[in-house]
Amino acid sequence: MAAAAPPAETPPAPTAPAPAPSSPPAAATAPAKPARHRVTVNEHFAAANTSKDGHLTLDQAKDNKWRYVISHFEAIDTAKQGYITLDQLHAFIRGQRAARAAAKKPAASPTQN
Repeated sequence: MAAAAPPAETPPAPTAPAPAPSSPPAAATAPAKPARHRVTVNEHFAAANTSKDGHLTLDQAKDNKWRYVISHFEAIDTAKQGYITLDQLHAFIRGQRAARAAAKKPAASPTQN
């Protein structure tokens, strides 16, 4: 008897080409800049108030180069005490925002009869 031939192996199925990358390789793109933290009013006040007494003087604002407070210090210091508090600063900012919002609204047109 003749030896039986081994069963024929089927060739492996052709593989599909790898999909093209959806974005360029990492080396080709510029590194992303880290998100910059915006300093809150509370954080800025705490940093500028070097005496940590809750009273920010004009000199402290100048030392910390806080231009907004420097330019509006007299208007923020409603009690004219020579310093401002965080509450006074927040109240001033709210007032400024309200004034800007009111300025953006169109004037009410008179009704026609």
